[in-house]
Amino acid sequence: MVDGQEDAVHITRKGLACVVGLVFQLAAFAGEGAPEDHPKQAGVSGGLCLYLDCGDGHAMADIARGGKFLVHGLAADANAIPGVRRYLAKEGLAELTTVEPLSPTVLPYEKNHVNLIVAENLPALVGKGLTLEEIVRVLAPYGGACLGMPKDQEAQMKKQLEACGIAESRFVAGSRNWLVFNKPRPKEMDDWTQYFHAADGNPVSRDTYFGGPNQLQWITGPGLGPMNTVYADMGPLAPASYEEGAKDNDPIFMLSARGRVFCYYRNKKIVARDAFSGALLWIKTDFLQTPVSSSTQVAAGDDVICINTSREVVALSGATGEVVRSFGKVTEYTTLMYDQGVLLAFESGRLTAMSVSTGQKIWSSTNGNCLAP
Repeated sequence: MVDGQEDAVHITRKGLACVVGLVFQLAAFAGEGAPEDHPKQAGVSGGLCLYLDCGDGHAMADIARGGKFLVHGLAADANAIPGVRRYLAKEGLAELTTVEPLSPTVLPYEKNHVNLIVAENLPALVGKGLTLEEIVRVLAPYGGACLGMPKDQEAQMKKQLEACGIAESRFVAGSRNWLVFNKPRPKEMDDWTQYFHAADGNPVSRDTYFGGPNQLQWITGPGLGPMNTVYADMGPLAPASYEEGAKDNDPIFMLSARGRVFCYYRNKKIVARDAFSGALLWIKTDFLQTPVSSSTQVAAGDDVICINTSREVVALSGATGEVVRSFGKVTEYTTLMYDQGVLLAFESGRLTAMSVSTGQKIWSSTNGNCLAP
């Protein structure tokens, strides 16, 4: 090696090490300053978010700005609440957020109510009396939690979660280490996907999770008239008194699937809400074919299937209300039914089976026995 070349190589290596170190420091700094995407981390698209020890409210605002969540912040420092409220109001988020003092031993919700729970420093909250059992209690099925904690507590926390019925959890790296988990839906719960519950036409739920009514989960309006669902399907045979007293904004019937409820209105509107928190998810106005009939609406897993004003059978995302696929236009479908991933459509003596996941036709029959129920 030529004299001086060794020193040059040594200096170059030192310089490279400094540059690499600086890059990592800048990356770490950027990670700390960037807002966390907790809904994405937890796989929750909307509903009610509970932010434990909400600090200055900036992280709450990051979640509320998307317009998909109502965000309830609980402040460990009650004296900070006025400042947090002023900040959220200044950001134009007063209607989507609220802040109250934190009482960590008992969270202010019934069981199975909150869709997303965030806590930046779980060990500090545990030190004040909060338990994982209490977090799991208020978390709704399909809901998710993002809990900040040191990585070395992973095994301990996972063991506690398993004792609370949460078998699967994961650590996600971000501005801190986040323990993330989702609450599974109890196998005893059932959906009501069609007007008569399911494709068998037997209007009896298989749900064994809930007993008799013993609490009010949530309430919203307008109210459902006692005969609306009956008269709505009678068309011209409905009593004149019903038509005279009916209003366009009257709800007619509801369906439910995968933790969401879908309310159908006379004025061609669908309103989707989270079944556990009641939070508004989306509204589709002037969308359904008229007259709105319960026999042409299906809630199929993650999708809502209906006939729109253009007489096209479409699937909407249950989470967002966006059209995700089309099953083609129809002339006279009288009944849509769903069973095990298959959409059955009855039209003028013809029965057509289509895949819900692809929209493709599986088979079609004109057998004389193909009569709509």
